[in-house]
Amino acid sequence: MRSHAKLSRFDKSHVMQGTVWRQPQKATPELAENRPPFRSAHSPSDTRFILNAPLLKQLVFSTLFVVGFLFSANVFAHAGQVDTNGCHFQKSTGKRHCHGKPASEKRAAACSQKAPAPGDEEVLFGRVVSVTDGDTFKAKIQGVVMNFRMADIDAPEMDQPFGSEARSMLTAALEGKDVVMLRVDNDPYSRLVVQVWIANLHINREVMARGAAWFDREYAHGDCLYVVENEARDAKRGLWALPLEKRIEPWIWRQRKRGAASVQPSRGPGAESARGR
Repeated sequence: MRSHAKLSRFDKSHVMQGTVWRQPQKATPELAENRPPFRSAHSPSDTRFILNAPLLKQLVFSTLFVVGFLFSANVFAHAGQVDTNGCHFQKSTGKRHCHGKPASEKRAAACSQKAPAPGDEEVLFGRVVSVTDGDTFKAKIQGVVMNFRMADIDAPEMDQPFGSEARSMLTAALEGKDVVMLRVDNDPYSRLVVQVWIANLHINREVMARGAAWFDREYAHGDCLYVVENEARDAKRGLWALPLEKRIEPWIWRQRKRGAASVQPSRGPGAESARGR
């Protein structure tokens, strides 16, 4: 039995309580390698033990919920039907709000820009097969013949002064030619309303410059052709050389025809050939 004569009072108390006292071992490299690292109860490195699987799952769902809420708020703030210019009224402010550059601004610039490339958005490419009057024609697009109306201009009707001349001018310019067209609208008569180019010659502008049409104030998508109309008027080109009493705007001519037809006896279906606008 080991003698306790040389043990201190502190050591004796441990022996009496059944604690086995051992001589402290000297620190060696082998012991240092096997010793577990000391970790404080508040050590930041212990967070990997705290973030267990259930807590991680809850954190992921919370993050997704916040992101979804912010996205929904943005969507509802921009709710409202978008018009042809990419604009709508924002519900949160009651103000008109546009996404990107308005389409009308792009179309208005058609007077001075080069022809768009086939394959671009809203761009059609085909060959003109016939001309109906001074501002409408038919063209074959990928094997299908379609009806087109030229944007921003209104040519005289065939039964009014300068109607035949306007049609002849457009026929000489378009018939049998390959054209590039930018669609800007659809009209109530199932026609595509288009800006038309042959190479880089803008046909809508050319028709107006020759005095073969009026500027379509009610339905125009820009006002650049209004300036061209004034130039042709000042130079007395085309219809602007007619006497004042014969220069009747096409929309007024059609309105008068519809008024006259309403008071005349019916001559059967299809008797009136007015094309509307």
